[in-house]
Amino acid sequence: MEDSESVAPVKLPRVAITYCTQCKWMLRAAYFGQELLSTFGTSIGEIALIPATGGLFTVHLTHKTQESDTSPQEVLIWDRKAEGGFPETKILKQRVRNHIEPEKNLGHSDTPAKLASKDQSRDQGEQKAADVDGQASKGASTTDPAKCEDCDETLNSSWRSQVRCATILTPGKSSQAVIHEDIRIKKGKDDSRQEARHTTRCTIGA
Repeated sequence: MEDSESVAPVKLPRVAITYCTQCKWMLRAAYFGQELLSTFGTSIGEIALIPATGGLFTVHLTHKTQESDTSPQEVLIWDRKAEGGFPETKILKQRVRNHIEPEKNLGHSDTPAKLASKDQSRDQGEQKAADVDGQASKGASTTDPAKCEDCDETLNSSWRSQVRCATILTPGKSSQAVIHEDIRIKKGKDDSRQEARHTTRCTIGA
């Protein structure tokens, strides 16, 4: 007698949720599958619930990448043991979306994957520019002679500047006072000490 075996075709993208039956996580797995189908609809080929044991809860995605349309790729979306718990529904949807529909917007609190990468690159560029400006200002402060803002007097290199700021909170009031103290210190050859002290007090709030 010839043993014939038929293999059902797999529809991609395929989400496989493996859950522990001993932990009674079947309803949790079914809930995540329902949420993914509600969001992505026919963009997901199929969702499989795979029973297992040993506290296992993983989510795998099998799909064809844009670079290679011939061989499907399986990626791990979530592993409860590695991540330290179950995923938030929003996070799970975002990770699936980033692979099968990068342009899809999941709502007002979500940013598509391509836009997120552009925002991240822009933030990194702004941070680098800020670092360059900070280094430039540091260089200017060490090379240029110090200048007293109050008397508009340029001080020579023998003057050393100290800046101290303190915030004073007044109990029972919404206002606070900020004291900015700029101390210029000069030490003479005979160990004499000269100080030029300027104190500014600002009140913030009503």
